Amino acid sequence: MATLLLSVLPVASIMAAFAYSLAYGIRMYRSSGQVSILGVASTIAGLALGRLADRNISLPRRVDDWVNSGVDHFLALLRVEVALLFLFAAVVSFLAITLLRRDADGRARPAGRSRLLPLLGMLFAFAIGITARSKLAALLAYLMEKGHLL
Repeated sequence: MATLLLSVLPVASIMAAFAYSLAYGIRMYRSSGQVSILGVASTIAGLALGRLADRNISLPRRVDDWVNSGVDHFLALLRVEVALLFLFAAVVSFLAITLLRRDADGRARPAGRSRLLPLLGMLFAFAIGITARSKLAALLAYLMEKGHLL
């Protein structure tokens, strides 16, 4: 019972939040052209997908062995992971503020979908990066080590 609550309840909660923000965001976009709620939906979807990717995609054996081979490698990985976290969080914040400013300035419909979809797509992609940062950091740290950059 505890396993069910710890695994199903969080997924159901995040999916409900995504569905609500998506439905409300579409309604807001159709009525007034505001897109910030769609940005929330994109971010929630990206965070959920990134978490699933981080949990279910394994590292290549060579990278996994490298990470587990010593404290120095682990500390290097930690430095890269923290740098990626701050980078992804900064980009997500910047994009969210851009969407909010767009709504506040009243520039609702003129930009159109051609300018809206890249912003929402970038929010989605960088939100994936936030929650999948440990795998990305391991790959990046390994490549930096091989290139003598770390």
